[in-house]
Amino acid sequence: MAEPSQKEAHENNTVEKKSEKGSESESATSSEARLAEIVAELAKTHAEYEDKLQPAFVAYSSHSKALQISEEFCEKQVKHLLHNLAPLKKQLKSLKNLPASVMHKQLEVETSMRELEVAIRNVRRNLPASCGFYLYLVLGSMNVNMQSNKLKLNYKIEYETFKLFVTWALLFLSLLCLYMGGGSVWDSVLLFALVWFYCTLTIRESILKVNGSNINGWWRLYHFIATGLSGIIVLWADKRSFQEHFRWWFLVYTCTMLLAHQMQYRYQAGTLYRLQALGDRANPMEVSVEGIRASLATPMLRDFALLMPFLYVVYFMQFYMVYLLVDLIHTHPDTYSWHAAATAAFFGVMFLGNICTTSFAIYSKYRYHFPDPLELLKKFQ
Repeated sequence: MAEPSQKEAHENNTVEKKSEKGSESESATSSEARLAEIVAELAKTHAEYEDKLQPAFVAYSSHSKALQISEEFCEKQVKHLLHNLAPLKKQLKSLKNLPASVMHKQLEVETSMRELEVAIRNVRRNLPASCGFYLYLVLGSMNVNMQSNKLKLNYKIEYETFKLFVTWALLFLSLLCLYMGGGSVWDSVLLFALVWFYCTLTIRESILKVNGSNINGWWRLYHFIATGLSGIIVLWADKRSFQEHFRWWFLVYTCTMLLAHQMQYRYQAGTLYRLQALGDRANPMEVSVEGIRASLATPMLRDFALLMPFLYVVYFMQFYMVYLLVDLIHTHPDTYSWHAAATAAFFGVMFLGNICTTSFAIYSKYRYHFPDPLELLKKFQ
């Protein structure tokens, strides 16, 4: 009985070995087939690289070199033409005692010269510019020029969205600080967040300026001043004079200011989105030099009129902050510190700059029937 069982075991082993060899053979065949598929796919990918990607990259490199050459040529031409215009302007101004028949011709020449200078300067504004001293300090020698006009417009939209989001967060923090009372850790969070926010705005606006944006110089300076003011408040916040006499007023001012800025940023973002929505339909022939098409003038002018009272409330609160701080210095000399005087000076400069700039903007909008906001679209299109 033992011999048959040994034979059966031997036969079973033989069958198992054959099945293993068969499975190994099938596996090898399957691997070879898969390898052949990989080789075919690789050959297809390589052919696609040679047919599509490589020629496109060569064209891109050639285009980049040609673009760089064109930019350098335009920069030289701008300098050359402005240099030639300077003596012509002086010569034109030096002409006096001209007969009445020639005066008309002189005015025409002066107008043409002014228009030519504006056109040349617009070209220079849209050429890549150096990052400037401030961006060099912050970012180093990084190139922040955006070659694509679409990238410039997208960056501007992202900048407006950033302001909207952060002002809501800061407004919530300000209300929380008012609710929590003095000595709360949220005071420090708010103050450092204000420093970060304004510092970030200065960097983003400097990048926009390098890429051709015509941001008003005062608003850029205002954010630098606001950064300095927030930094001084950070240093002053733990002093008794701030906690007892100025903290509540500063938080009320901050809430009001953030609410007004929220409305201002929404107005700016809405204007930008309206212009972006026009796209190719923004026909320059429908836009005068001093105004915009009627379909946009009415909603923009309405939003602008609603915004102005809130901004002026903030400006007069800045003036009231100056009054409070001066009164604090005179009535509480024992708690006086340099922080109060510096804060008053910063608020005073902000009040004067905001009042003058905004009042001039109102005058311009009503004097010229609303200035042309399509300039941004034409620049970034």
